Amino acid sequence: EARLHMFLFENYNKHLRPVVNKSRALTVRLGLTLHQIASLVEKSQFLQTSLWVRQMWRNEYLTWDPKEFGGISTINVNVDKVWVPDIYLYNNADADGDGALNKFGTQIKLLFNGINIWLAPVLLTSSCKIDVTYFPFDEQHCSLKFGSWTYDGERLDLVSESPSGDVSKYVPSGQWDLVSFTAKRNEIFYVCCPQSYPDVTFTLNIRRKTIFYYMNLIMPCFLITGLTLLSFFLPPESGERITLVITNLLAMTVFMLLVADWLPPTSEVVPLISMYYTLTMMEVGLALVATCLDYLKCYFMNPVTTEMPFLVRLLVLKWLAKLTRVKVP
Repeated sequence: EARLHMFLFENYNKHLRPVVNKSRALTVRLGLTLHQIASLVEKSQFLQTSLWVRQMWRNEYLTWDPKEFGGISTINVNVDKVWVPDIYLYNNADADGDGALNKFGTQIKLLFNGINIWLAPVLLTSSCKIDVTYFPFDEQHCSLKFGSWTYDGERLDLVSESPSGDVSKYVPSGQWDLVSFTAKRNEIFYVCCPQSYPDVTFTLNIRRKTIFYYMNLIMPCFLITGLTLLSFFLPPESGERITLVITNLLAMTVFMLLVADWLPPTSEVVPLISMYYTLTMMEVGLALVATCLDYLKCYFMNPVTTEMPFLVRLLVLKWLAKLTRVKVP
C-alpha cells in the first residue's frame, strides 16, 4: 500500500482539475441522506437539518492496476491530498460557517478506476421562506441549493445521484411530518458570468403536527368564546358577569401574545389564526360593552317607569328568546 501511495502521489498536483482532456466537463454526483430535522425557526426563517452527504467523481490521474499492487483495489486518503469540488450550500444561513461541502474531516475513498467517493455527516443551516397563512395547519417547502462557487457548467457538471433524497435513515421529528424529499438539477445564468452554473436543489416538504397547537391554542379559544356567550345568563345584579367577561378578554390577550411570539414578524400574509383571535377579542369586547350598558340600566333606570325601546324588545324578547328557548311572560 505504501508503494501504491508513492506511485499515485509522487508527481500528483491536487490543484489541477482531474480530467486529461481540459475541454471536457468533470461530472460530480451529489446525494443526500436526511437523518433528522433539527429545527425550523419560524421567526428567523431558517431550517437546520442533519444530513449525510455523498459526493462522487472520477479522478483520471489517480488510477492503477490492482494486479501490480498486490490486489489492492481501494484505499482511503486524507482530503488535503487530492482535488475536491468546491460545492457550497447557496442558501446558507449559518453565521459561523459558509456552507462549504469541501471542508469535511472524513477521508476520501479511492477506487482503482479513478472513482472518488466522499461521505460525510454535516449539520446545515439554510434559509427557508415560511408561509404562516394556515398556521398551525401549515405545510412548508424548504430548499437546499448546492452548486460550485467557481466552476461553471463547461468545467464542472453537477448532477443529482437520484431523483429524490434518501430518507431510509430518517429519525421522525416531534413537530413535523415528512411529506417528501425531492431533488432537481438546474442550470442558471448569473449576472456575473456568461456561462451557466448548474446546481442541485433538494426540496424538503414538511407538514406541521397540530395536536399540541390544537390543545393549547384552538381549544382554549373555543372555551373562552363559549364562556363569553354563557355570561349573558348571569344576572347583571350579581356583579359576576363583568368580572367573567374582563377575565376572558385578558385570557384572549395572553393567547394572542403567544401566537405573535411564535410567528415571524411579516406583513406579507395575515395568519388565519390571528384573524380568528382578533374576531374573538372583538366579540369579547362587545360582550363587555353590552355588560356595561346592562349595569348602567340596572343602576340608573327605573324598570317600572322606563319603557324598553322597540328594537331592543324585538331583538331580545322575540328573536333571542326563540333562539335560546326562553319563555317570555
